Amino acid sequence: MKSQRIALIALAVASTLSSVAHADDSTITLYGVLDAAVGTVQHSFSTNNAFPATIVATQANAITPGKNDKSLNGMFNGGIQDSRWGIRGKEDMGDGLSAIFTLESGIDLPSGQLNNADGISGLGTNSGSSSSGANSSLSGQLFNRQAWAGVASKEYGAITVGRQYEPMYDILTTYDPVQYAQLFSPLGFSGSLGGGIGVSEELRMDNSVKYAHKLGDFNFAGMYQFGGIAGHNGAGSAWNLRLGYESGPVGIQAAYQRLTDALSAANDGYNPAAQTVLTNLTGGTTTLVNAPNIKVTNQNSVGYLIAAKYHLYDGNIKAGVMHYTLGAPSDAFSTLSVTNLYGTPIASATNLGTDKTFRIGYIGGDYNLTSKFNLAAGYYAIHQDASPNTAAAGAQKAGDQRYYSLLADYNLSKRTDAYAGMMYQNLGGDAFPSTTTYQSNRILALGLRHKF
Repeated sequence: MKSQRIALIALAVASTLSSVAHADDSTITLYGVLDAAVGTVQHSFSTNNAFPATIVATQANAITPGKNDKSLNGMFNGGIQDSRWGIRGKEDMGDGLSAIFTLESGIDLPSGQLNNADGISGLGTNSGSSSSGANSSLSGQLFNRQAWAGVASKEYGAITVGRQYEPMYDILTTYDPVQYAQLFSPLGFSGSLGGGIGVSEELRMDNSVKYAHKLGDFNFAGMYQFGGIAGHNGAGSAWNLRLGYESGPVGIQAAYQRLTDALSAANDGYNPAAQTVLTNLTGGTTTLVNAPNIKVTNQNSVGYLIAAKYHLYDGNIKAGVMHYTLGAPSDAFSTLSVTNLYGTPIASATNLGTDKTFRIGYIGGDYNLTSKFNLAAGYYAIHQDASPNTAAAGAQKAGDQRYYSLLADYNLSKRTDAYAGMMYQNLGGDAFPSTTTYQSNRILALGLRHKF
C-alpha cells in the first residue's frame, strides 16, 4: 500500500513538471508547506507521527492526575501549519472561463508519514498510540487535505466538486488572531472548535458541491455534501452557507452549517477480545495486537460563526462568536449499513441521545513590530451547556475552557520564517472536576516553516 502511494505521488509530480514545460494556455503548480517545531507540553500523552499535529495540545481534560501526569518534550509537526504538498492547476478555456483543480496531501515532516488520525484512534490508547485523543478529517487518504475540480468564471463565480473545505474553515484561516496556528489556537488545532461545528471529520467534506462568488466588496458561498447511503438519502449529508463583506480596513463574515447523521470517531480503548493474530514473516512465532477499530458517535449538528476584523495602523484586531448544538441523529446508526470511517473498521457506535451545546467567543490581533517581525495574541472562551437529559447517551455536564495564546513570527526570507509560540489552557465547571482532570495545561514551542 505504501509503495503504491509513493508511486502515485511520484507520477503526479512528474506529470506536473512535464505539463508546466509545454502548456501555453494552462498553469500547473507544485506547492507546499514544511513546518516543524520543537517544544514542551506540561501534561501530555506520547507523540505519534501519524497524528496531524503529533500531539493533542488541547487535551488537558483527557489527562488523569496521578496516571498521565508526565510532561513531554518532543518534535511536533506543523506548529503554525500542517506540513503538506499539493498540485493546483488552471486552464484558460476562453470567454472568461477556466478549468481549475487542487490535490493536496497532509504529511508529517519529522517522519514523512501521511496524516492518519482515525487510523491511530483505532489502535487503542494502550497499544502504544496514546496521542490519539482527538479525531480529524486527515485520516490516511492520499490527498487527505483537498481533492477537487471545477470551473471558474470571473463574471459568474466558481463551482467545484470533490473533497473540499467547509466555509467556516475558509473564514477562520484569515479571521483567527494567531494565524490559525495548529499548535497555538484551539480553532486552528481542530479546524474550528471541533472541526465542522463539533465533528472534526466534517471540516473537509467528501462528495461535495461548492459554489463561491465575489461581487464587489461582498462574497458568498454555498456548499452541499451528498451522503451516498442507499435508502437514506439525507444521512451523511450537510449544507453550508457563507456571506461576507470586506472593504478597506473592515471585514465581516458569517457562516451557517447543518450536518445530518455525522460520524465522529473516538478511541475504542484496549479490547483484548478484539485482538488479531499476526504470523511472523519467517513463519515463526505469532504476535497478538489490538485490532484496528474505532467507536463512533452518530449525531446531527447545527451551528453558525460570525467573525470580524479591522486593520489598524500596522496591525489587525480580530474577534468572533460561534455557536453549535450536537443532537440526536435523524437515522439510527444500525440502519445506515456503515462499516468503516475513512477505511478504519467501526467496532461500535452510539446514537447521541440529547443535545450538547457549545458557545465560543474569541478576540485578539497582531501587530507588525518591524517589516519582518509580527507579534500576535488571542483569547478564546468556550462554554458548554449541561445537556437537558443528563442520563442520555453522550450527555455532557456544564464546563468552561479558556485559552491564552501568543505567537511571535519572524520572516527570515520571503518563503521562510521562524516562530515561537505558547498556549495556556484553563478548565473549570462540573465537566472538568479537579479529581479526574488537570485544571490547566500549557505548550511552548519553537519552529521553522518553509513555503514553496
